Amino acid sequence: MDVLRISKRFRENYAGSGRVCSDANEIRELIDIYRSIPLTLPIADVSVRRVCEVLTKEGYDTLESCEGHGKNPPKVFFDCPDDNRLRHLTDILYQESEEKNFEWVIDRESFDDEYFGTSNTYIIRPKIKSGKRIDHKTYSGLIDDLDIIGLCVLRYFGYADVSRALADAK
Repeated sequence: MDVLRISKRFRENYAGSGRVCSDANEIRELIDIYRSIPLTLPIADVSVRRVCEVLTKEGYDTLESCEGHGKNPPKVFFDCPDDNRLRHLTDILYQESEEKNFEWVIDRESFDDEYFGTSNTYIIRPKIKSGKRIDHKTYSGLIDDLDIIGLCVLRYFGYADVSRALADAK
Protein backbone atom coordinates (compact mmCIF):
# COMPACT_ATOMS: atom_id res chain seq x y z
CA MET A 1 0.00 0.00 0.00
CA ASP A 2 1.47 3.31 -1.08
CA VAL A 3 0.13 5.52 1.72
CA LEU A 4 1.54 8.74 0.26
CA ARG A 5 0.02 8.21 -3.17
CA ILE A 6 -3.33 7.16 -1.72
CA SER A 7 -3.41 10.06 0.76
CA LYS A 8 -2.69 12.41 -2.12
CA ARG A 9 -5.71 11.05 -4.04
CA PHE A 10 -7.92 11.76 -1.03
CA ARG A 11 -6.45 15.27 -0.59
CA GLU A 12 -6.86 16.11 -4.28
CA ASN A 13 -10.49 15.05 -4.25
CA TYR A 14 -11.36 16.74 -0.95
CA ALA A 15 -11.35 20.40 -2.02
CA GLY A 16 -13.43 20.29 -5.19
CA SER A 17 -15.78 17.43 -4.52
CA GLY A 18 -19.41 17.92 -3.69
CA ARG A 19 -19.72 14.27 -2.72
CA VAL A 20 -18.63 12.35 0.35
CA CYS A 21 -14.98 13.06 1.06
CA SER A 22 -12.49 12.87 3.91
CA ASP A 23 -10.23 15.58 5.25
CA ALA A 24 -6.58 14.87 6.06
CA ASN A 25 -7.29 13.81 9.67
CA GLU A 26 -10.14 11.49 8.70
CA ILE A 27 -8.10 9.81 5.99
CA ARG A 28 -5.15 9.27 8.36
CA GLU A 29 -7.52 7.63 10.84
CA LEU A 30 -9.07 5.46 8.11
CA ILE A 31 -5.65 4.41 6.83
CA ASP A 32 -4.49 3.53 10.36
CA ILE A 33 -7.58 1.38 10.93
CA TYR A 34 -7.33 -0.16 7.46
CA ARG A 35 -3.65 -1.08 7.88
CA SER A 36 -4.27 -2.59 11.33
CA ILE A 37 -6.87 -5.08 10.11
CA PRO A 38 -5.47 -8.60 10.55
CA LEU A 39 -5.06 -10.52 7.30
CA THR A 40 -6.72 -13.86 7.96
CA LEU A 41 -8.21 -14.85 4.61
CA PRO A 42 -6.44 -17.39 2.40
CA ILE A 43 -6.07 -14.90 -0.48
CA ALA A 44 -2.85 -15.58 -2.39
CA ASP A 45 -2.34 -12.16 -3.99
CA VAL A 46 -1.05 -9.66 -1.44
CA SER A 47 -2.48 -6.56 -3.13
CA VAL A 48 -6.09 -7.74 -2.78
CA ARG A 49 -5.91 -9.25 0.72
CA ARG A 50 -6.78 -6.16 2.75
CA VAL A 51 -9.74 -5.06 0.60
CA CYS A 52 -11.02 -8.66 0.77
CA GLU A 53 -10.69 -8.61 4.58
CA VAL A 54 -12.67 -5.37 4.81
CA LEU A 55 -15.38 -6.64 2.48
CA THR A 56 -15.62 -9.92 4.39
CA LYS A 57 -15.85 -8.13 7.74
CA GLU A 58 -18.67 -6.03 6.29
CA GLY A 59 -20.69 -9.10 5.28
CA TYR A 60 -19.50 -9.93 1.76
CA ASP A 61 -18.08 -13.42 1.23
CA THR A 62 -14.87 -12.74 -0.70
CA LEU A 63 -13.30 -15.54 -2.66
CA GLU A 64 -9.86 -16.01 -4.16
CA SER A 65 -9.17 -12.78 -6.02
CA CYS A 66 -6.46 -11.65 -8.42
CA GLU A 67 -4.26 -8.56 -8.50
CA GLY A 68 -3.56 -8.97 -12.23
CA HIS A 69 0.21 -9.37 -11.75
CA GLY A 70 1.08 -6.29 -13.79
CA LYS A 71 -0.48 -7.71 -16.95
CA ASN A 72 -4.24 -7.77 -16.38
CA PRO A 73 -6.69 -5.67 -14.37
CA PRO A 74 -7.23 -6.82 -10.77
CA LYS A 75 -10.50 -8.51 -9.83
CA VAL A 76 -12.19 -9.15 -6.50
CA PHE A 77 -14.57 -12.11 -6.47
CA PHE A 78 -17.33 -12.29 -3.87
CA ASP A 79 -20.72 -13.71 -3.02
CA CYS A 80 -23.30 -11.34 -1.62
CA PRO A 81 -25.84 -12.37 1.02
CA ASP A 82 -28.64 -10.10 -0.23
CA ASP A 83 -29.62 -7.43 -2.72
CA ASN A 84 -29.45 -4.69 -0.10
CA ARG A 85 -25.76 -5.41 0.57
CA LEU A 86 -25.14 -5.40 -3.17
CA ARG A 87 -26.82 -1.99 -3.42
CA HIS A 88 -24.54 -0.66 -0.69
CA LEU A 89 -21.44 -1.87 -2.51
CA THR A 90 -22.73 -0.38 -5.76
CA ASP A 91 -23.21 2.96 -3.97
CA ILE A 92 -19.63 2.78 -2.71
CA LEU A 93 -18.20 2.13 -6.17
CA TYR A 94 -20.30 4.68 -8.04
CA GLN A 95 -20.95 7.49 -5.55
CA GLU A 96 -18.81 7.27 -2.44
CA SER A 97 -15.34 6.72 -3.84
CA GLU A 98 -14.42 9.62 -6.08
CA GLU A 99 -10.83 9.19 -4.95
CA LYS A 100 -10.37 6.19 -7.24
CA ASN A 101 -8.14 6.52 -10.29
CA PHE A 102 -10.48 4.47 -12.51
CA GLU A 103 -14.14 3.60 -12.76
CA TRP A 104 -14.97 0.20 -11.24
CA VAL A 105 -18.00 -1.98 -11.86
CA ILE A 106 -19.69 -5.04 -10.39
CA ASP A 107 -20.39 -7.90 -12.79
CA ARG A 108 -22.20 -11.13 -12.09
CA GLU A 109 -20.67 -14.37 -13.22
CA SER A 110 -22.70 -17.58 -13.17
CA PHE A 111 -21.04 -20.91 -13.70
CA ASP A 112 -21.74 -24.58 -13.21
CA ASP A 113 -19.31 -26.68 -11.26
CA GLU A 114 -19.66 -30.47 -11.18
CA TYR A 115 -18.89 -30.54 -7.44
CA PHE A 116 -20.51 -27.35 -6.14
CA GLY A 117 -23.41 -26.90 -8.55
CA THR A 118 -24.42 -23.52 -9.92
CA SER A 119 -22.79 -20.49 -8.40
CA ASN A 120 -23.56 -16.80 -8.79
CA THR A 121 -20.39 -14.94 -8.03
CA TYR A 122 -19.89 -11.20 -8.35
CA ILE A 123 -16.73 -9.53 -9.59
CA ILE A 124 -15.48 -6.05 -8.76
CA ARG A 125 -13.30 -4.99 -11.67
CA PRO A 126 -12.09 -1.79 -13.30
CA LYS A 127 -13.98 -0.62 -16.34
CA ILE A 128 -11.08 -0.76 -18.78
CA LYS A 129 -10.60 -2.68 -21.97
CA SER A 130 -9.53 -6.25 -21.34
CA GLY A 131 -7.00 -8.02 -23.51
CA LYS A 132 -4.81 -4.94 -23.69
CA ARG A 133 -1.52 -5.04 -21.79
CA ILE A 134 -1.52 -2.62 -18.87
CA ASP A 135 1.38 -0.20 -18.46
CA HIS A 136 3.10 0.27 -15.08
CA LYS A 137 1.44 3.61 -14.25
CA THR A 138 -2.05 2.24 -14.97
CA TYR A 139 -1.35 -0.90 -12.96
CA SER A 140 -0.10 1.14 -9.97
CA GLY A 141 -3.29 3.22 -10.10
CA LEU A 142 -5.42 0.07 -10.19
CA ILE A 143 -3.62 -1.40 -7.19
CA ASP A 144 -4.06 1.90 -5.32
CA ASP A 145 -7.75 1.74 -6.21
CA LEU A 146 -8.11 -1.59 -4.40
CA ASP A 147 -6.99 0.09 -1.18
CA ILE A 148 -9.06 3.19 -1.90
CA ILE A 149 -12.12 0.98 -2.33
CA GLY A 150 -11.30 -0.72 0.99
CA LEU A 151 -10.95 2.66 2.70
CA CYS A 152 -14.22 3.84 1.18
CA VAL A 153 -15.98 0.69 2.43
CA LEU A 154 -14.74 1.55 5.93
CA ARG A 155 -15.91 5.14 5.54
CA TYR A 156 -19.30 4.15 4.10
CA PHE A 157 -20.13 1.74 6.90
CA GLY A 158 -18.72 4.10 9.52
CA TYR A 159 -16.10 1.45 10.24
CA ALA A 160 -18.13 0.34 13.24
CA ASP A 161 -18.19 -3.34 12.33
CA VAL A 162 -14.50 -3.39 11.40
CA SER A 163 -13.53 -1.52 14.59
CA ARG A 164 -15.53 -4.03 16.63
CA ALA A 165 -13.87 -6.92 14.78
CA LEU A 166 -10.46 -5.41 15.47
CA ALA A 167 -11.27 -5.12 19.18
CA ASP A 168 -12.44 -8.74 19.23
CA ALA A 169 -9.24 -9.87 17.49
CA LYS A 170 -6.98 -8.28 20.13
